[in-house]
Amino acid sequence: MAEQDSQEDITDGSSPEARPVSGVARHLKSTRVEVQYRHETRNLNRQERDRYSNFLWNIMKLDTGPRVTLDRLVGTEKDLHLGFAEEGKLQTHLGYYLGKSDPAELLQVLKFFTVYLMQQTRKEADPSLQQFLLFKAVDLARMIVQHSPLSVNADAEALVFNIFIALGSEYPDRFSEYMRSEESVFQTMRRLAVVPHDVQIRLKLGEQLAEQTSYIDALAQYHMLLRILVRRGEQSSRSRGYVLSRIGDLFQDLSKVTLRHLGDGRKLKNFVDRFNLDFADRGRQIPPFNSATSAQVRRVRTALLREGVNWQLRAAATPTLELRVRLNSALQAGSSLITLGDHARALKELEDGYELWRGIPESAASLQDKSEYLKEYTSAAVHLKRRSKLEWVTREISDVSEKQANIERKEKERQQAKAVLLA
Repeated sequence: MAEQDSQEDITDGSSPEARPVSGVARHLKSTRVEVQYRHETRNLNRQERDRYSNFLWNIMKLDTGPRVTLDRLVGTEKDLHLGFAEEGKLQTHLGYYLGKSDPAELLQVLKFFTVYLMQQTRKEADPSLQQFLLFKAVDLARMIVQHSPLSVNADAEALVFNIFIALGSEYPDRFSEYMRSEESVFQTMRRLAVVPHDVQIRLKLGEQLAEQTSYIDALAQYHMLLRILVRRGEQSSRSRGYVLSRIGDLFQDLSKVTLRHLGDGRKLKNFVDRFNLDFADRGRQIPPFNSATSAQVRRVRTALLREGVNWQLRAAATPTLELRVRLNSALQAGSSLITLGDHARALKELEDGYELWRGIPESAASLQDKSEYLKEYTSAAVHLKRRSKLEWVTREISDVSEKQANIERKEKERQQAKAVLLA
C-alpha cells in the first residue's frame, strides 16, 4: 500500500537523467517529490554564488559564506561527481548552513544534495559507489525531516522509502527487511504529518526508527517529543519519563557495537557527527570517529555509555513513571557505571534505586528481576570491598532465594493437585 502511494506520481523515465544504467539504479524511480525538489533548487548554486560574491553583503552581514561552495562541489554546470573523497567537503558545506539560525536555507541545501546524489546514482556503474551515494541521500533526506517544522516531513520520508525499495529490489537478502521496516516508518510519518503533536504516534515513530537502527533519527524524534511535552507543561509526566528511558536504551544499544559488526563504521560515524552538531551539550561531545580501529571504537563506546547513564538516571528519578521502568533504568545505569569502572557511583545509584522494589508486587518474574538487580549491586560492592554492604546484600539475596523457592514449591503443588483432579 505504502509502495503504491509513494510511487503514484512516478515519471515515465524517458528523460536522460531518469534513464537507469545498472545495479540498484535500475530500480530507482523518479518520483514527484524528487522532481519537485529538483525544481525548487535548480538555481541554488547561482543564488549562493551571487550572494556571497557581493562585497557589500559580506561587510553588512559579516558573513563570507561557506568555505566549500556549491560550485566547488558540483560545478557551475552541476556535472561534477560526488564520491568518497568529497564526503568531508560536503560535511563542511552543510556545517556552515547548520550553524545558521534560519533553517530555510539549510533545508534548500539538503533538498538540493538529496536529489543530486540520487541523480548521480543513476549515472554510476560501480555498485559500491551506488550504495554510498544512496545511503548519503537517505542521511540528507532524514536531516530534512529533522530540521522541518516539528521534525515532520512526509515528502522527505517518501524519498527514503523510494531508495529502500530500490535497494531491497536489487539486494533482497540484505535490504528486504529494511524495505519492510521503512514502509512502516513512512506510514507512521504520514500519520504524524496530520497530527504532529500526537505523543503516541511520535513515540511509535521513534521506536520504529530505533528498530531500523536509524538511531540518530530516532533520537531527533525523541528530542522533539521532549520539547512538545515541555511546551504542554508536562515536564514531569509519565510520557516524558518513558522518553528519557528510551533515549537511555538507545545509547545503551549503540554502545554494544563491536569492531566485527561495524563494517566501515559509516553508520556510527554518521551518528557521532550529527549528535555532536545537534544534540551534544557543552563538554559532552562524543569523540570524533574517523576510522574503525579498536582504540577509536573503545573511546566512542565509553562516551556512548556515559551519555546513556545520564538519560537512564533522569528516567529513574521521574516519580510519575512506572516503577518497573524506573527500576530497569536504574539497573541499566548501574550496569553501565560498573562497565565504565565507576563502582562507587554504581553502588550509590543501585542503592538509591533499590528502594523502588518496595512498591513492586512479589511474583516469580519480579523476584527474578530483583535477583539480577542484587547481582549488579554485589559486583560493585565486591570491587569496593565494602564489608557492610556485602553482608546486607547477602541477606537480601538469601531472602529473595527463599521467596523464589516458596513460589516454586506452591506452583509445583498446584500442578500436582491439578493432575490429580484430571486423573
